[in-house]
Amino acid sequence: MKSKKYISKEVKIGNLLIGNNNPIKIQSMTNTDTLDIEKTTSQIMNLSDHGCDIVRLTVQGISQAYACENIKNILLKKGYDIPLVADIHFFPKAAIIVSDFVEKVRINPGNYAEKRANYKKNNFTKEEYLQSLKITEEKFLPLIDKLKKNKVALRIGVNHGSLSDRIMSKYGNTKEGMVESAIEYAKICVKHNFHSIVFSMKSSNVKVMIEAYRLLVFELIKENLNYPLHLGVTEAGEGLDGEVRSAIGIGSLLLDGIGDTIRVSLTNDPIEEINPAYEISKIKEKYKDYKSINISKDNKNSILAVDINDNNANKNIDFKVDPKDSSFLFLEDIEVIEKKYKNHEYIIYTPIFPIHKNIRELFQKLEDKKINTKILLNTNNLKYSLENIAILGSLLIDGIIDGIFTNGDDLDIVLNIMQASRKRNSKTEFISCPSCGRTLFDIQKVVLKLKKEFSNIPNLKIAVMGCIVNGIGEMQDAEFGYVGAGKDLVDLYVNQKVIKKNILSKDAFFELKNLIEKKYGTKAL
Repeated sequence: MKSKKYISKEVKIGNLLIGNNNPIKIQSMTNTDTLDIEKTTSQIMNLSDHGCDIVRLTVQGISQAYACENIKNILLKKGYDIPLVADIHFFPKAAIIVSDFVEKVRINPGNYAEKRANYKKNNFTKEEYLQSLKITEEKFLPLIDKLKKNKVALRIGVNHGSLSDRIMSKYGNTKEGMVESAIEYAKICVKHNFHSIVFSMKSSNVKVMIEAYRLLVFELIKENLNYPLHLGVTEAGEGLDGEVRSAIGIGSLLLDGIGDTIRVSLTNDPIEEINPAYEISKIKEKYKDYKSINISKDNKNSILAVDINDNNANKNIDFKVDPKDSSFLFLEDIEVIEKKYKNHEYIIYTPIFPIHKNIRELFQKLEDKKINTKILLNTNNLKYSLENIAILGSLLIDGIIDGIFTNGDDLDIVLNIMQASRKRNSKTEFISCPSCGRTLFDIQKVVLKLKKEFSNIPNLKIAVMGCIVNGIGEMQDAEFGYVGAGKDLVDLYVNQKVIKKNILSKDAFFELKNLIEKKYGTKAL
């Protein structure tokens, strides 16, 4: 797949311009109850003070829609003209009402005019499909009219876990289905002369997220629908895990020249999202002129090579390298590589100049010469900024490198990058949402407790979600799910099926532990 620079159209969101050549805008979301006007307003002001450009808040009903009027008025009185985004699921009437009080409305095509997939109807005839699409347009049109009247923008926000039955019947739970879901809504908007559109393609799977955005861009260019893109990895997780996943997902796309607004979704205080987002946002401008290449190399598994001369090296390694076999070569020496190393299984590449540009040039030269030697990137002495994490992750996901060569000092972060890139599992993976006004329990506290107890099972994935709004499909990679079901109530899932419903929060942890022990045994914990 060849990266092509994507120039988006300019769209106005309140007092901000996004898209085209405007700087990337940073977005976050409140985790307060929207009906608690004082707390919500305070959090929005705090986010603005920390450099956040746009704030989203949950609007799950009519009461929350009208609460946005009070929130907006208080913000304006206090001198905060920050654009607000209403997050809508399931309830079109709330979207229409709140359009009077906010600068942008986010809808999910999977549950706005149609029911989210329940996996019961798998086949639509052509007539049924078209009729369902016609009904979707009829239900969507009142919102378009209101947005046009009030000059309010729209985010068509597709979630990997909540596609409609109609889309699922034709495409399955795939990136193609995500893209088609977005394109359908965009075409309806354009048909009715509404152009203040922003897209997003959210998934907790970083690889799926990157592929979905790239495919979307390809289709948008083809259809002349090149509107701005909001980037984010949904349910990215807590702390460093969440930052690494977000850096790789968002950063890989920024390296492609894709993205106009971003959010680093962390299971933390929303304030903690802002600094990582700013650091990641710099990537697009810094690497705007990098050379794109054709990517065709098959890279299913990555190897972690650890320097065997280092006494602190991890003993449980897959691959060993004798440093005495190494030599220094420059890109111009491709003929030497072809002659001397063509039959070698690995090349250890030690970057002297910027990693991203030069290693992709090396990869292209190897491809052109049909040299299948695998590339290991030597990361010793590399500073692990979010920028470099994004670059390493993009190289792994795109199959440019086959592994990372390290002396072991940075083993934890290297393994984290590999796991986020879907190349190697070395610990339990936690998929967790950042929480919002729908969440009725302390999700960060729960995630930290689960991490402490279950962190050392490499092929185990646990999803912790404040609610089921994004659909069980968002947990498709997770074997176990811990999902808020109401105040102090939790549902437990195994392989996307509810096993225990409405468990008291105080008992849910132990119930989950019992389920995991049945599968993995007590020794695994």
